Amino acid sequence: MTSSATPLRLSLERFPAQRCDARATTAGTIHCALVAVFLFAAVLRLVGLGEGSLTHDEAWRANFADHGGVAERARLPLLQWVVLWALQSGVGRSETVLRLPSALCGLAGVVLIWRVAQLRLGNGAALAAAAYVAFHYEAVTFSRVIKEFAWEMPMAVGLLGLGAWAYDRPTSRRTRIFLAGVLCGLAAGFTPIFVGGACLALLAFRRWRSKDREACSRRDLWIGCGFVAIATSAWYLWHRSSPHYGAVIYHLQTGYDVWPKSWSPGVLAAWAARSTWELARLAAGTAAMWDPLGTIVTTLFVLTAAVGAWHMKRRWRVGWLVMLVVWVMLVAGGISRQWPYGSFPSNLFMVALLAPCVGAGAALMWRKIEAWPARAAIVVLLFALPALRCAKVAAGMTPLGEHLRPVIQEMRANLEPGDTLFVYYATDDAFEFYWPHPPAGTLVEPRSDRGRGDLFEASFTGLLSRHARVWLLMTHAYGDERSEWSSRAAAHGDVVHHFSTGTADAWCIAGADRLNPSPALPQP
Repeated sequence: MTSSATPLRLSLERFPAQRCDARATTAGTIHCALVAVFLFAAVLRLVGLGEGSLTHDEAWRANFADHGGVAERARLPLLQWVVLWALQSGVGRSETVLRLPSALCGLAGVVLIWRVAQLRLGNGAALAAAAYVAFHYEAVTFSRVIKEFAWEMPMAVGLLGLGAWAYDRPTSRRTRIFLAGVLCGLAAGFTPIFVGGACLALLAFRRWRSKDREACSRRDLWIGCGFVAIATSAWYLWHRSSPHYGAVIYHLQTGYDVWPKSWSPGVLAAWAARSTWELARLAAGTAAMWDPLGTIVTTLFVLTAAVGAWHMKRRWRVGWLVMLVVWVMLVAGGISRQWPYGSFPSNLFMVALLAPCVGAGAALMWRKIEAWPARAAIVVLLFALPALRCAKVAAGMTPLGEHLRPVIQEMRANLEPGDTLFVYYATDDAFEFYWPHPPAGTLVEPRSDRGRGDLFEASFTGLLSRHARVWLLMTHAYGDERSEWSSRAAAHGDVVHHFSTGTADAWCIAGADRLNPSPALPQP
């Protein structure tokens, strides 16, 4: 007989049936939790997609895919352009339809991350990895908008699993399948070049050390490197007209607001520490979270990822090496503002690559820590709290809060003959989407020059001198611009109408001399 003081662990070792029952119970709990994670991830990404207006970035993608020229369509990844064009041609131009592919890609990324982690790290790590991506703030946000970032996440995870499969037994057939996956993935964005390059480097290293005659030949590796180089060049030529291309080149050439002003050891160390912490906040999904809670969650996230990386180095060395090579490529490339520091939320593939580390670390800490309060803290801080935050985001109309459609509806109801429209920067694409054919005789001025107050005021004053009333239409996330330009416009007339939905506004301004005309002078 076993005394009441005998630990449960010893009891399970003495009675294999009880141990099997405990394992079955744990597996059943993991499966139930996994189903709950998948369902909640689907709700966060699919519910309410069409309840908000398209933002500026979404609208120009939809417009270019629908009726843009070759140079304009080149600003979109090839696969996204084809899908958006087909949806608008066959189904219609609704917000739900156009955002649905991004939402499905975001959900597919969660499923693929679970599957890859399950094959390599086990059920517990797979559950934690899937939950990390399912409730990641930026992953949910960019899965609900018409952008290519959510498209790249499942591509990165799929290539990570495919590259590990080719590395396990690097035959010529597996290598060619992996290269075909890299080339197909390039149609969805630039992400595959990072993961594909890392896997090719590992394959070359494996070939160099391998004595297996069935391993991939040097010719296969050279052909693969050539294919990737050609695909990369084609991708850059396709995107050469993109503003992101110019931004990257600009920051490579100047970098005055990226790199530290002084290269002294103290300043450099402070800059590196600050940039690394900002990167950790973005990776943890706590960039906009209230402090000190955000600091606590980020610290726990860094600790969990470090434990998971140590565990992955032993259990799944290939995945660990791929992530390490990708990080080295990103940072050593010198594009610290675009990748990964300044625009890390745009690179959801890094969230996907970090997921196995976070999952492995969370599963290992759960097994090693026996105190239930500590286990509860891990679950609440790493998963439950992000899930609640994402639910709050998904409950809103759009992540960025730009709601132009109702403003245009109100403006059209109050438009009078002779009125003219002045469409501000970051508004013209959404205006074109919701009102492609304004009434005849209504003048729509081109976008104003952002940041050039003198040009804006001169253009608006010129319009006001030629027309009885001028509508200023503006949608942007920065409130200071709205207050500045609306005050400049109102200084030359009286505000007759004003409609606002938070970050979308329309002002109808009439000149004072037209509202109160001076009496006619007597004729001599």
